[in-house]
Amino acid sequence: MYNRQFCGGSLIDSIHVVTAAHCVVSFSARNISKLRVALGMHSLRPVKDPQVTKTVLRVAYHNDFNAETFYNDIALLTLDSPVVFTPTISPICLPPNDSSDQHAYRKTVAIGWGAPTES
Repeated sequence: MYNRQFCGGSLIDSIHVVTAAHCVVSFSARNISKLRVALGMHSLRPVKDPQVTKTVLRVAYHNDFNAETFYNDIALLTLDSPVVFTPTISPICLPPNDSSDQHAYRKTVAIGWGAPTES
């Protein structure tokens, strides 16, 4: 949005990106319509042009997200069109749907998405 990077995310399939709810919870419909996802970037400084840019069609965040504690700080972005996977753009690794190794209702910690404030 507004041609600046403000949060990260992970591609989970050809049309969905998972990110932090605190990044998008305050967006209006107008702001969402301007939101873009840059794929294939591996450096912000110096800024490298993304290989693919997609428009965000819809934003959904966890109903129980708490902005004070950051509990349930997760959101799903739906892209306007599918991403074509390449050697440098692919979804994160998740267990297959038919796997017995499911993690539903288990406590999880995500690292590497950064802090909720700038340092």
